[in-house]
Amino acid sequence: MRAAGNGQIDTVRELLRANADVDITDNSGQTALMKAAKKGHIDIVKALLSANADTNIKDRNYGGTALMISAFIGDIDIVRELLRANAEVNITERNGLTALMIAAENGHIDIVRELLRANVDVNITDKDDSTALVIAADNGHIDIVRELLRAYTVCTNGMSNLLVGACERGDKPEVLSLLARKANVNEEASDGQTALMKAAENGYMDIVKELLTTNADVNIKDKDGWTALMFAVEKPSEKSRKQVDDDSDEEDIIEETGKFSSVSLGGGEKEEEDEVEDDDVDSLTEDTTIDIVRELMRANADVNITDSNYFTALMFATRKRNIDIVRALLTPAADVNIKDWNGDTALMTAADNGHIGIVRELLRANADVNITDNSGFTAVKKAAQNGHINMVRELLRANADVNIKDRVSVII
Repeated sequence: MRAAGNGQIDTVRELLRANADVDITDNSGQTALMKAAKKGHIDIVKALLSANADTNIKDRNYGGTALMISAFIGDIDIVRELLRANAEVNITERNGLTALMIAAENGHIDIVRELLRANVDVNITDKDDSTALVIAADNGHIDIVRELLRAYTVCTNGMSNLLVGACERGDKPEVLSLLARKANVNEEASDGQTALMKAAENGYMDIVKELLTTNADVNIKDKDGWTALMFAVEKPSEKSRKQVDDDSDEEDIIEETGKFSSVSLGGGEKEEEDEVEDDDVDSLTEDTTIDIVRELMRANADVNITDSNYFTALMFATRKRNIDIVRALLTPAADVNIKDWNGDTALMTAADNGHIGIVRELLRANADVNITDNSGFTAVKKAAQNGHINMVRELLRANADVNIKDRVSVII
């Protein structure tokens, strides 16, 4: 074994002529063949194989074989020698990995091709239920993904997981390839997200269209109750979906969610420029975002679906002060008076934030100006407590009742 690992071919040949046991193992269960393969000594590998070395012995530490070692290192020549000696291609090590999975993980496409020619089973899964295809995708080896797809037969779930990943990356050619191979467009990843959600949140309009033409379900919810429409509106970097326990006190809720739920009317009147008019939005909506929203709406996205905190897509758009998206969402079917977990409506949020343009849009859509939140606050009271004087005037013109009392009996 030492001679094999050190590349001493003459010594190895002499020992073999003296009938040395070619398959004896050391304390870790490794054979001379494994040690030679690990070091890339192909001449010694050939000599050991000529002496009928067992190619399928597993070591004691990881359950790996000489073929797995060569697949890990990327030694295509030794892999070929082992395959010619009938090395078993579908043996798994202790974590369920095959030589194909190991080669796929490490980006050795030539070895992947060689193993495929040896009729390796591409559908074997490891202990994490991942196939070689999934492993290659997870590690970003797109050339290997394409190679495996050509040999793929049964594992539809694996293709669907790849579809979600391709949509997240914006890899349209890969998306089209997977759709052509009948990947399940509505298959959910471990977090409940679908390919459409990933494409929508990352702004890939072309991919969104492709998915919709293959009957992607626009109203599937992820584990937090989010739909593709919500992802399109809110965007991932700004997404905050923290659960609020029923027994949380008000101060903790305010800190956790950023809600305006103070019962104090203090603060005085603010300068009028703090209130946002129609054409004075913090940041204009990107064309791709509004286009994706419209595309999802044309595909019958339900604008009234609520997430686990009872937020709708309209509430998200209002909170982000996106007036163009608000307008797109205000279809005849939109319920503008849905309340979130705190009892807030979209109108209250807009009044709270001082966005008079959005308030006008919501009022035109028949928002209830006198509806109250869980603390008894109305939109006009929220506007007043934040000093939005123009907002107050707008709401008063819409017949806001200034005498409604909150739960601590404060009136404006």
